[in-house]
Amino acid sequence: MTEEEKGKDLTSQIFELIETALRFINQQTRNMVEKNVVAPIKSAGMILARTIITAVILAMASIFITVGLFLLLVKLVGSTWLAFLLVGVVLLVGAIFPAIFKKNK
Repeated sequence: MTEEEKGKDLTSQIFELIETALRFINQQTRNMVEKNVVAPIKSAGMILARTIITAVILAMASIFITVGLFLLLVKLVGSTWLAFLLVGVVLLVGAIFPAIFKKNK
């Protein structure tokens, strides 16, 4: 083997070593990003989706319960306008009550 062939062989081994090191660093970086960044984001996304679905279902349930209670009030009072008046008065008192009895700072 001549000096020129040894030089090329050594150079190719150095390049192969550098290439292997770069592949290793790239693989470790991907694994670290997957473990420490992507997985928590996926988990947070699932939690957020479940929270939104739960909030929508609770909002729909509260609307149906409110409508049902209003229809019951209409049946008990016997008049729709009187039921609206009662609900309006209750909401007005509920809005004024905190303003009257607010804490002095």
